[in-house]
Amino acid sequence: PEEPDVMRRPPRRATAPLVSRRAFVASVLQGAGAFAVVLATFVWGLDQGELMARALAFTTLVGANLGFILVNRSRQGTIVRTLSSRNDALWAVVLAAVALLALVLYVPALREVFRVGALPWPHALACVGAGVSSVLWVEIAKMRGRVRGVVRAMDVVH
Repeated sequence: PEEPDVMRRPPRRATAPLVSRRAFVASVLQGAGAFAVVLATFVWGLDQGELMARALAFTTLVGANLGFILVNRSRQGTIVRTLSSRNDALWAVVLAAVALLALVLYVPALREVFRVGALPWPHALACVGAGVSSVLWVEIAKMRGRVRGVVRAMDVVH
């Protein structure tokens, strides 16, 4: 869904960069967080063999990308708020990503192409969860910002 104030915002200056420094830093931090979780998952999986480690890391990466989609849908609204509004395209993308991931992990010919091992379902779910959770700090930052905005608004009233 669109932001509630999207039509009240002034347009971007023609000379302004397309991506602000703040947005760039936030993107780098999100990517670094996801990278750290994917790398940790890979290293943890090496005890189970390279193919399993690759499968764990790939699944975590897909989960992180789904997390990026969910947390970046709105600059202000939380995942819960944005998921409560109908968005068929979102669900099509999520369903397609999960279905393709399942095909890669559980169809032997595709596992060979991607050079990954077959993950037990609990491992796959844990990896997707780890990937999504790697970007949940963005939600916490949004909530903190909203609380600060309410406190500032209360200061103005009093």
